[in-house]
Amino acid sequence: MREQFGRPLATFQALRHRLAEAAVSAEATRWLTREAAATGDDRQAALAAWYAADTAAALAPELVQLCGARSFTLEFGLHVFTMRLDGLRLEVGGPDRLGGELAATMAEVRR
Repeated sequence: MREQFGRPLATFQALRHRLAEAAVSAEATRWLTREAAATGDDRQAALAAWYAADTAAALAPELVQLCGARSFTLEFGLHVFTMRLDGLRLEVGGPDRLGGELAATMAEVRR
């Protein structure tokens, strides 16, 4: 168990809040994706993809930092998932491209 200032890291309220925010964002991503799959709506799918890319871009560095930065990630393989996430974001186009596609899809729906 990792300790700082003679106390386990899990006892620090600030870290608990950061982990809770990460969990809420991950759960929101999961439910948006499920909703898009259930409805089959292109606009919902674009929204879910945009939100997932945006959330991943925000959470990856946050979680790496919470896990002890580089030395801890090399030991437990978190760096591999971080690199995979960066590759996937490049392939999908990132939040900016997905946001533009979502805006275009919404403009078509309004016509």
